[in-house]
Amino acid sequence: KVEIKRKVRRLLGKSHIGLIYSQEINLLLDKVGQLNANDIDLKQLPSRQVNRQSFTVHCGTDVTGDLLFLEVRDDGLVLRTVSGAIAERWFFERLVNMTYSPKNKVLCLWRRNGGQTQLHKYYTKKCKDLYYCIKEAMER
Repeated sequence: KVEIKRKVRRLLGKSHIGLIYSQEINLLLDKVGQLNANDIDLKQLPSRQVNRQSFTVHCGTDVTGDLLFLEVRDDGLVLRTVSGAIAERWFFERLVNMTYSPKNKVLCLWRRNGGQTQLHKYYTKKCKDLYYCIKEAMER
């Protein structure tokens, strides 16, 4: 067990993990003599804990626009193409305003990009649900 401690501390020194995780690992190493089998509770990565919801949207004001998937996460919005590649990522700090038209089923997002404010329109059948989902995520 002493050999395990030495090797893990050496690897820990070479890796570039944050101070918090480094401290947690060092605490575990200090207690490794008292632990048996599966006594260590594993934690999920924070990226896996992120709550997300996906909506299908079309660029523009009707179904003729490009089809995209809009993921609503705790920290922002992610636009994905049909193939799954990330097209754009917007953090909520850059979102200036958000409105929706229930009649036209269009969500309007104003985003700050550099010194400019850009308007992005997305058509979706679940416009109201998407609006409130984004609103709730921003309030968290």
